Amino acid sequence: MSAPVEEREEPPSAGSESSLDYDALSFTDVRYWDHFYHDEDLSFYEWYSAEDWLHVAVDDVGARVSEALGGAPLRVLDVGVGTSPCLFALAALRPERYAALHGVDFSPAAVAFLQSQAQATAAHPGLRFWTADARELAGVEDASVDVVLDKGCLDCFITGDSGVNDVGEYLRALQRVIAGPHARVLLLAVNAADVPRLLATGETVPDPHAGGGGRSGIAWGARKAETRAESAWTQTLWVEGVVAFAEKHLLICAPVPPGEGAAPPTLRCHECGRTHAWSAGGGVTRAACPCGNRLKRFALS
Repeated sequence: MSAPVEEREEPPSAGSESSLDYDALSFTDVRYWDHFYHDEDLSFYEWYSAEDWLHVAVDDVGARVSEALGGAPLRVLDVGVGTSPCLFALAALRPERYAALHGVDFSPAAVAFLQSQAQATAAHPGLRFWTADARELAGVEDASVDVVLDKGCLDCFITGDSGVNDVGEYLRALQRVIAGPHARVLLLAVNAADVPRLLATGETVPDPHAGGGGRSGIAWGARKAETRAESAWTQTLWVEGVVAFAEKHLLICAPVPPGEGAAPPTLRCHECGRTHAWSAGGGVTRAACPCGNRLKRFALS
């Protein structure tokens, strides 16, 4: 992967746009995130309470990808990285496994913070960060990424004002940069959408297995009952497996369709390792694992 040095003007301060209601902006509007990060005393922060386990889950998938590639060191891309410490944690956990640990975000403030941390800690020679829109992934070469991590980036497109065309652009950008059939895309999404159905059809409809209660369902029925774009939807990712972490599901996606006769996806409980069947409708067949971990995933309503 390559990372060009990208020059961008600093965003205006909140005082210069005092009449702007930042909370009313879409999550796909860079002004929202620039304001968010400029208003914060920046530090490492992992959304969705994932700091203790996300890098372990990514490394577990990375081990399988590396084995499939004959032990080659991996190139990882965190899309919509924010101020996540995940790539730093991977560098500390198993530095020899990773050739590149790259992160992109379209907020210059977040990227500047991570760049400063990488320079200050010298944690790994492959750590690099730059600004890029996820729908384009400028600076990421074609077929150059072995593992993509998306924690909340897809959520921004679905829960914001974006339509299915934005989601399609994003997924096509991922398709462009992932390197061959052994690459994997990891999606940690807590929106209320049926993500496997979205990947397959482009339809952003409610996930009947997600939490959030009736109010979430009503909101989705009113705001997000949109179908695929007029042009034919082309599926680019297939859910290969799901890992359940305290109500949050990490979807492990392959860039090629499963072969004829391939087993359907299974859901593995991270807490105890048990596997559970994935029903024909795309959800799990039970609400909780015997160990007590809930299997109906958390949803952002």
